[in-house]
Amino acid sequence: MRRPAKHIALTLILASAMPLASCGTGGTGELPYPTAPTVNLLPPSTPSPVPPVVTTPPVDPAAVTVVGRVQYLRRSGANDLDVTFRTDDFTIVSATSTTPIHSGSLIGQTDFLREGQTVIAEGPRDGEFLYASKITIIAF
Repeated sequence: MRRPAKHIALTLILASAMPLASCGTGGTGELPYPTAPTVNLLPPSTPSPVPPVVTTPPVDPAAVTVVGRVQYLRRSGANDLDVTFRTDDFTIVSATSTTPIHSGSLIGQTDFLREGQTVIAEGPRDGEFLYASKITIIAF
């Protein structure tokens, strides 16, 4: 009974030493398999890059947006497509025939405009006049 126990113990010891013996490099100092890369725990010596400064384009202080009802609508010009109307006591909106008028998914000319509609007029302001670059109809 003792002999097989010794034999098993010797076999286990030799079997566990086999992987160590197979790692021999033959004296070259290089390992036959790749190793994990080394990790440098020191902080980098160069400072991190500074993010670029993003400047927003300057906003034209004269460009405004006015919401109001179309009152006192007047048409003039070729085919009556140049219009002027009031939105409140302080604003007269002027739009040429080339001013885009948005109504839902449609884009048209100033013939879309009717008295009593609620609109958003955008463009530069000069005193009480707003020269519309875009008009959006929001209610009929």
